[in-house]
Parts: sequence; structure tokens; C-alpha cells
Amino acid sequence: FLYDNHYIRNFASITIATGGVGKSTLCLTEMIAMATGRNLLGVEPTERLKVLYFNGEDPMEEIQRRCVATCEHFGVPQEELVDHLYIASGRDYDLLLSEGFEGEINEGSFKLLEDFCKDKGIDVFCADPLANMTTSGETNEVFRTLAKRLSDLADSCGISIELVHHTRKGNGLDTNVESARGGSSLIAAVRSARVLSPMTKEEADKAGLESHVNHFRVEVGKSNLARPMDKALWFEKRSHALDNGDSCAVLVKWEFPDAFSGMSVELGRKIQRRIESERPKHSPRAENWAGKIIIEVLELDIKDSDKLARSKASTILKEWVRTGVVEVYEDHDGRQGRMTKFYCQGKNILEE
Repeated sequence: FLYDNHYIRNFASITIATGGVGKSTLCLTEMIAMATGRNLLGVEPTERLKVLYFNGEDPMEEIQRRCVATCEHFGVPQEELVDHLYIASGRDYDLLLSEGFEGEINEGSFKLLEDFCKDKGIDVFCADPLANMTTSGETNEVFRTLAKRLSDLADSCGISIELVHHTRKGNGLDTNVESARGGSSLIAAVRSARVLSPMTKEEADKAGLESHVNHFRVEVGKSNLARPMDKALWFEKRSHALDNGDSCAVLVKWEFPDAFSGMSVELGRKIQRRIESERPKHSPRAENWAGKIIIEVLELDIKDSDKLARSKASTILKEWVRTGVVEVYEDHDGRQGRMTKFYCQGKNILEE
């Protein structure tokens, strides 16, 4: 394993996402992390590596802008990239890996890659995106042949190959490894497959964010040589201002807010006793909503925005109902004379 549990020497891996989510920014930032040996995204590299990043879509100037922005944002001297990060653009080099109806392998391109990787001592090669490096149809057979040849290249050069790939059109937000263009043959040929999914509006509301457009999560959909991640990793895209007045997106690791951060058994028992004595209402729209007790005791209105504080309180109440810390019951509302839901202490009494 060269970087995290995704980049593996002698094997190919794949990153799958719809357009604009952030797969290119993620992979390029990881390339810079590996080239410098720096922890940029929460992964501690074991050593500095030599990496080759080929972008088949964007001009060299745009790739360089992203590199500069990332280096400036993380305080990385550009000198550290010399002889360790190699970048190339499909606008300058026509790196065609397969062509024709049957997906005939272009051995000339593979020979060029093999010679370069061996000459420079490359450890990782990233092809971004794979679709721009073939003129063949996106069929199971075409990708099976191409993936097999890429795996052979990884093995012969002793490198890790990262394939950046698009999902099928019309896939929407429900993305998984089977959403990749070209069917299952491409997924079957790699050792690690991960999926990038944009944050939903509901997830943004739960996190207390004003917008969901700048966040995405990464989940392992296949990992033959390592255990899948226990939970998703989240990242945030931020705008970085360059010296020439332009701005460029950079990526940072982002933690989904933990609703129970700051909660102790003592504070939990205090909240539980107040809920038992005050019998607050279940509805978040009510003046005496139970969540307000949690917000007050944990001082969430001071630490967080009102939106995030209410989201955390709602999450805590739902979990406490599930675990029996509190219970929901119905009774007559004295003022309105109708049946209303209230909270009371549950059977699971928190021990101080």
C-alpha cells in the first residue's frame, strides 16, 4: 500500500463520480501529498513517491494553477515537487490507450508509458479521466481488455495505477461502483474502487451548512486487499485566491459534525431529569420543544449556529428514543385540548 488503502503497488485502482463532484481535485491533491510526503488530507504518507498525473481534459495551464493553489493553501514549497511530481495534459500529448470498435490496444502508448515510468522511477500513475484515453465504445469487452493491459503495466513497472472514471449518464445522486461507465468488467479488474457522491441538501441541513454544493463524501465500494472504511470520508472544496487575481478550488478534509460532541454522562443525566420534570413537546416547532433543553444544557447556541444546534439536538433525541434514554408518549394538550406528543424519561437511566 503506497497511500491509504487505495493506491497499491502492482495494481490498478479506480475513482468513480459524476462530473463536477471533485474527483480530479481529490486525485491531484493526493498526487501532491505523495510527491511531498506530506499529510494534506488526513493520510500520513510513509515515504515520498514519484508520481505521474496525466489529465486528458484540461490544458497544462489549468493543471499548473491547481498545483500552485494546493501548494499555497497547504504551505508546500513548489521546490518539493521537482523530480517527484510529473504532470501532462491531453491537450499537448495524445495518449490513446485503445481505439477502434473492438478496443484494440495501442501498444505504442503503453511502450511510451512504460519507458517513462521506468526511466523516472515512477511509483504512481494517474489517468484522469480514462474515457479521454480511448476512442472505443464503452462496452464490457473493451474495458475488460483495456483494464487487463493496464494491470499488466502496473505489474511490469511495479507501479500503482489510478483510473479516474465517470458514471453513466442519468445516474443521478445514487452512485455506486456499478454506476461506472462500461459495466462491471472495469470494476472486476481493479483491486480498489471508490465512489464520490455529492452532499445532499438533507445532509447539509443535518450538518448545519447553508449550502451542500461544496462538500462530497468518499466511500469504498470494493477493496480486495483491505477492509472497507467503516464510514464515509468527507471533503470540502474551498476557493483559493492566486496572486494574479484568479481563484482556484482546493480540497480539505472535512468532519461531519458529531451530535454527541461535548456530551458527558453527567450532562446527559441532567437533560434526562429536566425532560422528566418538564415533559417537553415532541414537535420542533413547539415553544417548549425538548431539543431546547439539550441546546441550553450543552450551550449549543453559543458554540454553533442556530441551525446546527437544532440539528444536533434532533439527532440526540432520535438516538435517545432508539436507546430508551427518553420516550415519546401522547397526552392531551392542556391549552389546545387535543392529543399531543411529549417526551419523558425512558427506562434507560443514565448513570452519573
